[in-house]
Amino acid sequence: MRIIPTIMCQPGMRLGKAIFTEEGQVLVGYRVELTSSMLRKLSQIGIDYLYIEDSRTDDIVIEDPIHEETRANLRNSLGKIFKKFSPTSGFSSIRSTTPMSKLFLNGMSKVIDELQYRKHDPVMLTTLNMVPPTNMEQHFCQNAINVCIYATKLAMAQGIYERDGLMAIGLGALLHDVGSIHIPVQLLQKNARLTPNEYLEIQKHVTYGFQMLKDEAGIPFACSTMCSPAS
Repeated sequence: MRIIPTIMCQPGMRLGKAIFTEEGQVLVGYRVELTSSMLRKLSQIGIDYLYIEDSRTDDIVIEDPIHEETRANLRNSLGKIFKKFSPTSGFSSIRSTTPMSKLFLNGMSKVIDELQYRKHDPVMLTTLNMVPPTNMEQHFCQNAINVCIYATKLAMAQGIYERDGLMAIGLGALLHDVGSIHIPVQLLQKNARLTPNEYLEIQKHVTYGFQMLKDEAGIPFACSTMCSPAS
């Protein structure tokens, strides 16, 4: 298969990989024959590249860095964090119900296993066959998973294979921006230039993230320091 810009794809071509929504549902299935209307709609929703079947490259298999089930697991856990925390909620809202570590350790463990299984494979663009985010929750989840995959893969490339170290790095990357949940959405989405006070407020997301993670049982302290102002 080949990766081709959507605008260069022709009707009659077949998808080499399915296209997924942010929720992990199949939008366009594997081997579906593309039409002019489909290509136009895919471009309109922000799908800029497609995996396309090509008999000349049948022997080239492009694997996703992690399974879609693992991605969905992380997305679901991040979604729970996003929904339970808000600018007006206290930092203990999740701690009183489900420990944060239970939400993420299983999914992060699968990420490590799957990346180690393909440790010599390059990491392709992890959102290439996914619909771009349309709201802050989707953006938060998609960005967090991408950073987690790349950071963990880079750690392995540097020779770090000890599991505790990879877990701390991967979780820290996954949750590096979690404090932004406490920043008002209208401030994060502001298109105009930020005022000095607004910029200072956005900078607080690292402090919020550290406060959210530092006392969480099961979350390595090194993970929380990756979200701190000093990191």
